[in-house]
Amino acid sequence: DALDDYVSAFLEREVKKWTRKEDGVTPVLSVDGHRGLLAQLAKEMWLAGRDQVSSDLCDIVAEVFCEGHHMDPSMAAQVKARFRDHQLLRKTGTLYGFDHEQLRNYFLGDALVLLFSGDHAPELRTLLRGKHLPDEAVRCLAGQLEKKRLVTKAIETLGRVSEQDST
Repeated sequence: DALDDYVSAFLEREVKKWTRKEDGVTPVLSVDGHRGLLAQLAKEMWLAGRDQVSSDLCDIVAEVFCEGHHMDPSMAAQVKARFRDHQLLRKTGTLYGFDHEQLRNYFLGDALVLLFSGDHAPELRTLLRGKHLPDEAVRCLAGQLEKKRLVTKAIETLGRVSEQDST
């Protein structure tokens, strides 16, 4: 998929740019780390029903991401300091958002992949409740699930979510 190639190329560049201050060589985040961080932001934007969010919410997303990945304080501080300047984000006044709506939807799809691939039925239910997912998010979700051979697991998870909603 062309968008996936585009995103991967940008993230690979970011990996090379985001190096630890201590040595200037070691990446702060891997490509998957950047994907996860941006997916977390897209998920929060979707839940809030917003195209842009405050710098405070960006900081919270970065902090939660770092805590969830058990990063040491030095690494977490570097992620938080650089996140708002991410190549795929833009600042408009005091708000931050993805450079394009298509990118936000793409990373929302990535967030869904993470939820479907783990045991996150309650969070998945919250994300899916009451809103129509953008086509790009669904395309990304389907492509990533197929690529990672998680289609069967995703269908089982969706079944659990559906069962819990009907009880």
